[in-house]
Amino acid sequence: MRLARGAGQKALSVDMNVPIFVISLPGSPRRETMTRQMARWGGRWSFVDAVDGRTLSAEELNRVYDEKRTLRRIGRPMSKGEIGTALSHASIYRRMEEEGIPRALILEDDAVLSSAFFDFPFGDISWPFDLISFFTDHAIVRRAPSAELAGVGFHRAEWRSTCSVAYLISLDGARKLAAAGKPIQSVADWPLRVSRLVFYVAQPFIVDHHHEKSTLQSGRNQLLRQYPKQGRLPRFVVKYFDLPITVLFLRYAINYDRYDGFGHYISREIRPFVLRRWSSRYLFIRRKQRKTD
Repeated sequence: MRLARGAGQKALSVDMNVPIFVISLPGSPRRETMTRQMARWGGRWSFVDAVDGRTLSAEELNRVYDEKRTLRRIGRPMSKGEIGTALSHASIYRRMEEEGIPRALILEDDAVLSSAFFDFPFGDISWPFDLISFFTDHAIVRRAPSAELAGVGFHRAEWRSTCSVAYLISLDGARKLAAAGKPIQSVADWPLRVSRLVFYVAQPFIVDHHHEKSTLQSGRNQLLRQYPKQGRLPRFVVKYFDLPITVLFLRYAINYDRYDGFGHYISREIRPFVLRRWSSRYLFIRRKQRKTD
């Protein structure tokens, strides 16, 4: 993972007309930290009250969330915190639709903003896009950037790009994600496969994110223990025979109910093998994990 460096004290021609929406739970202590960071931003920005999924009743969950569909989409149910996060992002997409906002920067309140973030000329992005991610945990992208601006390359995403902590979204992108999230059937990153979006990943990153401080991680880890990635397959089988059981479709035959059809299995399991291991045209981006005490 690389972080872009700032251009010093002299800021570039940042477009102050691009609004920033910061998703944050009401009363969260993170608001103070984010307010201090955003003191350097000279344009419009505001907090958006996040949905606290822990407070949703069973009736509300049934109305906004499809657990059976989610199991097929991501291989496990979502925690209440993840549902709340997805609803929070979706509320901004609806707002963009209702107000006709052409593009917006969306941040989560645990984003760590570098100097390069404040210097970056967001308004000079002139190429068509649905979404541009300024941080990801891992992604597979085209090796050659499609565009470059202010020392940052923009690589077209070819397979899942994780983390919704900081991204620029267009009105078209907001419409697509809003439609895909009715009802909620996937985590906030992302309701649609990136291959169905005009989706770019910035390199180097101009935002960082500390997973060890995530309020969602404990609930997510609990579900991952209940619904492990290998599904019904023994762990040692996946460890030593991952490739053959995947390409011979044994993984699909045993865990068929955790995929949204055979085409989804190909996209989720086979395609990343091909892109990551046998094609020099693609770049695998992985965030280095920090060691915790």
